[in-house]
Amino acid sequence: MATPPISNTTDPILKPAPTTIHTWIDTLNKLAQVAALVVAGIWTWNVFARTSAPGLEPKLGLGSELNWIETGGKGSCKGSFHVFVKNEGQRNFEITNVQITAHLLDAGSLGEPPANGDPIPLDYKSIESKGTELRLGDTDTYKEDLSGHYSPGTQNDSDTIFLFKKLPNRLIEFRANLTGKESKVLLPFAAEQTLSNYTVAKDKLCGEKTSGVKH
Repeated sequence: MATPPISNTTDPILKPAPTTIHTWIDTLNKLAQVAALVVAGIWTWNVFARTSAPGLEPKLGLGSELNWIETGGKGSCKGSFHVFVKNEGQRNFEITNVQITAHLLDAGSLGEPPANGDPIPLDYKSIESKGTELRLGDTDTYKEDLSGHYSPGTQNDSDTIFLFKKLPNRLIEFRANLTGKESKVLLPFAAEQTLSNYTVAKDKLCGEKTSGVKH
């Protein structure tokens, strides 16, 4: 009986599996690197939020003036309400709405200040609450001049002249409210940020002297 041939093949040598401790060490190293990146990101964001971010917010700068023009007649005068708008920030924005209002207040209705010396406030809130809102008619000139796109540093202005009847002892206040939104030219997918501001100018009607109630 023939002897079977001897095979020259050998069994493959099995490599030992990596130890469990080495696997855990490698995993912990990767987790530590990820944690370090997260901490660095949070620190960078906090520094940005405290220093650079406030300067990047849209800034709607407003100003106004109320000037008087003599008409030559004794019973009337002309008042010019001038509004100035400027983009004082580093972001583009759009002005979408302009509202102009005016209130007239009889200074005599305020009465005399109390004997203890406390003053009577004449801010826009008291004038608007105690005064009468005037019908200004067409104020579209302000909307046409002040609405639109504002890149950083852009400024516009607008004014309208109003004819008033001279009334004694009157205070008048003009107020311009502007609203808009941040332009999305550079960040089209960013959340829309609205902005608004107002400016107030007040004076004696026709620039005349006012006085309190006489007893």
